[in-house]
Amino acid sequence: MKKQSKSTIKIAEVIASVVSSRDIVDSLEAIIKKTHATTVELDFCDVVFVSRSAAHEFLLLQKKLSQTVLFVNTNEDVTTMLRVVAANRAVPKNVDQTLRFERISADALFI
Repeated sequence: MKKQSKSTIKIAEVIASVVSSRDIVDSLEAIIKKTHATTVELDFCDVVFVSRSAAHEFLLLQKKLSQTVLFVNTNEDVTTMLRVVAANRAVPKNVDQTLRFERISADALFI
């Protein structure tokens, strides 16, 4: 079957206007895979809230799928949440997270 060039999925109709769960976003994967499109637009029109965990799952979904997944019609709050989560994923984790303590003189605290 020949693939369409673009398909649009309205998040408010498929999920809800408040998206607060990873599981619900994860269920979108099957819907997206069923489309025969090379590009899938996730339309956030009428979505008023996306939680941090749901935003993270949207970004993971976008990276995992072979189709190009675009976020369209996001309001300011949704855009901000997606950007914050994306920025947190881009910051490298500290490789050495062991705590190091050193003995100092109490006098050094009052300089």
